[in-house]
Amino acid sequence: MTFIVGMIILGGLKKIVNYCSALSPVVIFVYMLTGIVILLSDPARTIDALGQVFTYAFLPSSNGGGIAGYTVLQAMQFGVSRGIFSHMSGMGISTFLQGANKEAPAMGAFMSVIIPFVDTVLICSITGLVIISISNW
Repeated sequence: MTFIVGMIILGGLKKIVNYCSALSPVVIFVYMLTGIVILLSDPARTIDALGQVFTYAFLPSSNGGGIAGYTVLQAMQFGVSRGIFSHMSGMGISTFLQGANKEAPAMGAFMSVIIPFVDTVLICSITGLVIISISNW
């Protein structure tokens, strides 16, 4: 493994980008597929976990930390900012990377939009539901 990583790194930026571009979709697909298989393996626990998320989010006792609107606002602001920075689109880096895409600018624009959705909404939701549903076993 060290030899393979060394060859990729020593191959320069273009080789790193090509390798990551080929490997990242596979890793994301396997991660999401595994999460979905876990969630579908016991649908009753998955539905219960999703119900717990909404039940505990709106219980009066959940508001003990402050006013509900302010808490939700702060949580959303913090969550969205984390989501933006988790895939570097909030740093302006992805804009420059997609702007350098001269062959398919429309695909670059599409990727700039879809990456935050997949990363922040799909992967984080699947991860959270898997953690909640497995912790009930």
